[in-house]
Amino acid sequence: MRTATFFEDLRVGQSASLGKTISEADIPMYAAVSLDTNPIHLDAEAARQSVFGERIAHGMLSAGLTALHPEKKRATLKTTCSVGDGVVIEGEAYAQVPSRG
Repeated sequence: MRTATFFEDLRVGQSASLGKTISEADIPMYAAVSLDTNPIHLDAEAARQSVFGERIAHGMLSAGLTALHPEKKRATLKTTCSVGDGVVIEGEAYAQVPSRG
């Protein structure tokens, strides 16, 4: 079981990584929650006709540290998502971090 990381434990320049394989079950669950039912995510035949040639995961399902914002207990997280050796999403996420105080 993983212990919680609190805002007070964060330092600029820290790094961590998390790996997750998007499963077949993840796609329809995310579609239901996000209301993004684009066939490119859900319909193999429709996706074959796309530029990707196959079904793809939702971009935001794939997306999740460079700056700390103490006044709001938030962190800017550098996010890189890849499939195999190829990067499919790079960007930043602005996250609310639990605080001890």
